[in-house]
Amino acid sequence: MKQTLLIVFLGLGLFTLAACGRGDKGAPMPAAENKEVMEQEVKTDNSVVVDGSYQINTAESRLAWHGAKIVGNSHTGTAPLRSGSLQISAGKLSGGEFIVDLAALKSDEGIEGLENHLKSADFFDVATYPEAKLIITEVKDGDTAGLYQVMADLTIKGVTAPVSFLAKVQGEGEGLIATTEFKIDRTVWGLQYGSGKFFQDLGDKVISDDIEFNVSLKAQR
Repeated sequence: MKQTLLIVFLGLGLFTLAACGRGDKGAPMPAAENKEVMEQEVKTDNSVVVDGSYQINTAESRLAWHGAKIVGNSHTGTAPLRSGSLQISAGKLSGGEFIVDLAALKSDEGIEGLENHLKSADFFDVATYPEAKLIITEVKDGDTAGLYQVMADLTIKGVTAPVSFLAKVQGEGEGLIATTEFKIDRTVWGLQYGSGKFFQDLGDKVISDDIEFNVSLKAQR
């Protein structure tokens, strides 16, 4: 039972993205605009979601991240899902759980120094915490059928904190697809490197505390 939340997680490495490397990227769609687009997509899709547990197809699912300095470069990349599932009850999303493989996170630019820094103790410390985990704790119906307001617990580096986001879930053949876009404050999970909240006189080396994620999931019963 797969879901596109996710959260997960994780992507996580995202926060530090701008710590090293180069390559400007465009900012993700604003949340309000994204909500309108998701609602329109759901209105034009009449696929039925059958009750049951759906396992995520990790090869066909994608968790992308975007992070940036306050002034200067930004970076994007991916973190693969190791496993995941989504629960459907009475034709609606009711739960889910995902594990993100932080040790395998990548930058789209293929910057090895950036990837290694994100995996180091400055950020995710994958030698000690190789995975991130997201567990859905509550789901509320959105304004349109197929849209949900999702609450979940996200665990990174041994720290668990709540997150919430809007997700779209719809049937596709005998499976389902789920998508979401959301952001988190990395410092909540102890990812403080380059944060203006904790370090002064960083100048143009300050890294934004916000990490943005774009998740697309495919799952089958």
